[in-house]
Amino acid sequence: MSQIKISISIMSQEFAIHRLKPAASIPLQLLDNEEVFHISKTEDELSIVCSETIQLQSDQVSKSYKCFKVLGPLDFNMVGVISKIAEILKGRDIPIFVISTFDTDYILINKDNATASIEALQEDEYISLTNVPN
Repeated sequence: MSQIKISISIMSQEFAIHRLKPAASIPLQLLDNEEVFHISKTEDELSIVCSETIQLQSDQVSKSYKCFKVLGPLDFNMVGVISKIAEILKGRDIPIFVISTFDTDYILINKDNATASIEALQEDEYISLTNVPN
């Protein structure tokens, strides 16, 4: 990756990652009430990432994630953005859950690792963070 400055914003809300059966219906409460959510369906599962305040009937849920948003839009020809971030966090043994959209990438990090993630990312001269919580 060429050394392009990566800007990351930390979203204020906390998120949950839900797993449902692949035949499950998409909960309409997401479509009516949520500004930010992500739905991914495969032959094996339906995964939903949404605000932790939303109560879904899911088979499994993992809660308390902070969301680090890579500020975009990112060009499809850019390579290594997630790799760079993942490499930094791997050095601190911090697991990540990545979501990509047309314009940008989102990295979910368990709330317990948020402070260590911020510290690690701030040490890299090619990454700048905004909206860092106090």
